[in-house]
Amino acid sequence: MKVIIIFGCPGSGKTTLSKLLNTDIIIEADSLQQQHQFNPDDWKKSRVQVRQILEEYLQEKKFQTILIDDDFLLMSQRKQILHICQKFKASYIEILINLNLQDLLNRNSTRDIKKKLNDEIVELLFNKFESKSLQNTIIIDSKYNTFELLNQQVIDMDIKHQNEYLTEDQMINEKENQIKQNQENIVHQTDLELRKVISTLCKQTGKQGNYDPKYLSLKKKQFLQSHLTENVEENVFLFLQTL
Repeated sequence: MKVIIIFGCPGSGKTTLSKLLNTDIIIEADSLQQQHQFNPDDWKKSRVQVRQILEEYLQEKKFQTILIDDDFLLMSQRKQILHICQKFKASYIEILINLNLQDLLNRNSTRDIKKKLNDEIVELLFNKFESKSLQNTIIIDSKYNTFELLNQQVIDMDIKHQNEYLTEDQMINEKENQIKQNQENIVHQTDLELRKVISTLCKQTGKQGNYDPKYLSLKKKQFLQSHLTENVEENVFLFLQTL
């Protein structure tokens, strides 16, 4: 599965670009927001709803390619999407529409009256826009004219990201196996040392030599199952304290 986010200032052409991509489903933040009369609290609710919908889609595994159309002006907003993708091991791909202020103002002047913003607002949002990418980013500017390659770029980044997940899983498995091997080795080495100790105790004579071999063997078995540290000598010391 892969999640594509298109981000950029209002009027940069995100919705138009989304139609050029091969996707199974598009989550449009603006369409969710239109369900509310705009105010900051309702804006937050619509963004929470975007993340909830994304989690549901990824959990159900119904769609291979999910696109989110939103401004994502702040990096923190994009990080929230990235973390959801990491949770479900879905590829995360950014497409940044990086236009200069004059291009944005020109485009805004031709927008539908319902979407058109005051020039002062466009400039303010442009100055607030955090365009720094997170990872797997395709940057599009006013000179970008190879949209036919866009889908291939997305595919290439998806493959790259999935390979990274595989490598990460392999590293985790190798680490877990190494820990398991180390633990098994500690058990084995401690067992050998305790056998020597028990043998010595059983051979002792006198008052301190009254140790039952069966009792010591049982104590060793119990000790190996519950009290081990990563140090063999320390384990021997601890075992002796239990007698």
